[in-house]
Amino acid sequence: SATLGFSFSLLGESYGQAWISSNGLMGFGTPDNSPANISMDAAGLGAVIAPLWQDWQFYTPGTGGVYYETTGDPGSEEFIVEWSNAASTNFLAQGKVTFEALLEQDSNDILFSYASLNTGNAGLSNGAAASVGVAGGSAGAYVEYSYDQGVLSSGTSLLVDPPNAIPGGYIISGDAGLGDAPVGTPEPASLLLMGSGMLGLAGVARRRVTAKQGKTIS
Repeated sequence: SATLGFSFSLLGESYGQAWISSNGLMGFGTPDNSPANISMDAAGLGAVIAPLWQDWQFYTPGTGGVYYETTGDPGSEEFIVEWSNAASTNFLAQGKVTFEALLEQDSNDILFSYASLNTGNAGLSNGAAASVGVAGGSAGAYVEYSYDQGVLSSGTSLLVDPPNAIPGGYIISGDAGLGDAPVGTPEPASLLLMGSGMLGLAGVARRRVTAKQGKTIS
């Protein structure tokens, strides 16, 4: 498991340690390393954060790895996880994808950022074979942006706000595009991201969509 360096609240529970799966998934409590993604409303799923839960691998030439870092000043720290140059286990899809999840201490927001999402196979790109969202480990405590839907785009981000952002509900915000912001290169053996996040999202203007608790944004 990885130490966040601060207490992070997800759907009413606070955590200081996280597990990280190579399959585009992280969470708290008992690790889930399943390559088979399921819906965020599945019974018994546990407390998970899924920027791009899919069957990824890092053992073929050209793939990267999974890196994490805690950065920032006390009280406003960020825990960043990057899946860098992940490849599909379907060897006919040879394109690499890079994405990250960022947990914010002061707001308990979660930011999903997508640098590249094209594997070379439409059925395995842009979220078409992935789960995207968060779950809190209890019935009805989840928000799902997409499940096996190719609705994501390279160079974009999603912001997951906590439930109290809208009384009785959740919000996920998305931006129209991040342009040509540079992607940082992590040190292969360090398990650390270089810099404060791969896409530099502080000034991104986001459009907002709303979902009630336990509903799917489509």
